[in-house]
Amino acid sequence: DVFSNFFVCGILIDGKSYSCTEQYYQSQKAEFFGDLGTYRFIMDTVVQREMKHLGARVRRFNARSWQSQKVAVMRRALDAKFRQHQSLADFLLDTGDSYLVEANPSDYFWGVGMAKTDEDIGVVDCHQGANMMGRLLMDLRGQLRSERAAAEAVVLPDVPGPIGALGEVGLNFGQAHPGRAIRRTRRGGRKHYRRRRNRAARRSASLQGPSIPAHLDFL
Repeated sequence: DVFSNFFVCGILIDGKSYSCTEQYYQSQKAEFFGDLGTYRFIMDTVVQREMKHLGARVRRFNARSWQSQKVAVMRRALDAKFRQHQSLADFLLDTGDSYLVEANPSDYFWGVGMAKTDEDIGVVDCHQGANMMGRLLMDLRGQLRSERAAAEAVVLPDVPGPIGALGEVGLNFGQAHPGRAIRRTRRGGRKHYRRRRNRAARRSASLQGPSIPAHLDFL
């Protein structure tokens, strides 16, 4: 089960490697309460159930103190799991807008306090537990979806109508009232012509749309 904390995928957090989110979560519990012996045992074992069993025996454990830490620890573990593995992120996103549920009849915090076979498991108002695991996964799914949408978005210029190559735009600039431009060149000299040409270019640019700069340098 991909969503299980026992699922072996390998994650890296703060320069340390963990075989699964269960190992990270239980090791952080042991470290938080200063039980370095249990911490080492958790880090050395490769059996997920043993990790959980060791975590339940952390010395000097205080439920109230851990209550203020455990959600942040699990959130970080899940974040690493699904962000560091593209296939797992895809699996999570493929759930669409489905409401994710931790169906555990004996867990009223991470789960909904109900079994998968319960006839009311699909009714959110009937859930007995907080379903914190499901909520964390749905929050992460929303973040990943927003990030992917932002990365894939392409911002196009707001231009009324087709625009050709820069050479074509430049040609339009140069052809703005060519007869008048020639006459002004003869009357006022090269400086006067350049001023009038720049003004004509700016007027032509304003007609092309706001995304085209008023000044272009052509080679």
